[in-house]
Amino acid sequence: MRSIHLLTAVCAAGAVLSTSLAGAAGTTRATGFASMNDAGGYYIKVGEQMSAPPADSPGTTVPQPTGKTLQSQVVADLQQRFNAAADPTTHLLSLAQAKSAGWGYVVTHFKEIDQDNKGSVSFDDFLRYLKARNGPAFRS
Repeated sequence: MRSIHLLTAVCAAGAVLSTSLAGAAGTTRATGFASMNDAGGYYIKVGEQMSAPPADSPGTTVPQPTGKTLQSQVVADLQQRFNAAADPTTHLLSLAQAKSAGWGYVVTHFKEIDQDNKGSVSFDDFLRYLKARNGPAFRS
């Protein structure tokens, strides 16, 4: 069977759209949120929404991150959250911005993070605080 798959596109509203065109008569199996064609490819009809990604095949193991990989992921997530809350021009985070972003941990420990009493902190200040406070979990 010859298939052409049009890859997933995400529109501005966040709906996932995708189609699959099959060159020969084939069957599809519904999975609750998408259909699978004979070639094992998933697709949804235009206008449908996928509530979750397709499940992994039986027997598939997904390695959990550990060590440096896990640390890198955590630091990247913290950096992303910090950047979203911080001033986009100065890349500094004030106490008011931390409160506005709902970042309670930073609000609670802001005075300890802001060791120079500048009224704002950089991501490096925040990471330095975490390394000092949380030991091996944040050491390079």
